[in-house]
Amino acid sequence: MIVTHPKLTFEEYLNYDDGTDNRYELVDGEPLEVPLASRRHWQISKCLEHLFEEQIAKLNCNWDVGRGDVGVKTRGSNSATQTLGERANNRIPDLVVFDSETHSILNAFNILTDAPILVVEIVSPGKTNRQRDYIEKRREYEEIGIPEYWIVDPEQQQIVVLSLEGNTYRESIYTGDRWVGTA
Repeated sequence: MIVTHPKLTFEEYLNYDDGTDNRYELVDGEPLEVPLASRRHWQISKCLEHLFEEQIAKLNCNWDVGRGDVGVKTRGSNSATQTLGERANNRIPDLVVFDSETHSILNAFNILTDAPILVVEIVSPGKTNRQRDYIEKRREYEEIGIPEYWIVDPEQQQIVVLSLEGNTYRESIYTGDRWVGTA
């Protein structure tokens, strides 16, 4: 059975309840179910969260790490600027690092309305997920000015680090024994 959802504004999405415990991203006005993470996916995100928290503590920054529980408001494909009632997307990255002092979070919804410091997506199996992480989310994150976007790809055994230079991401790929941040 195919379930169709009505087109929603961002404000309607914030109040959306289909009577289930499912979590949804908002993509071009449509609620898109966020499936539960596989064990491997969960282990990778937990490990990265721990590493990020260690580095944040060493740097003594007022940054927080959200792991699958903080959304990022992005622009939908239909408009360059939007208000709360217009079409916008909400992505729920696997990990997001943000400045806890300067970022606006919509109350009770855990949605960042400003670009965070870093977003990490872990690619789930399947062509649709791959396209979403490598193409759609890349475009959206680049457009709102997220300084760094990591795509962790367990199938390809690589991490793609996208660093914002001007308005465009520069891509670096890390595989094997090459650690992120090393030349």
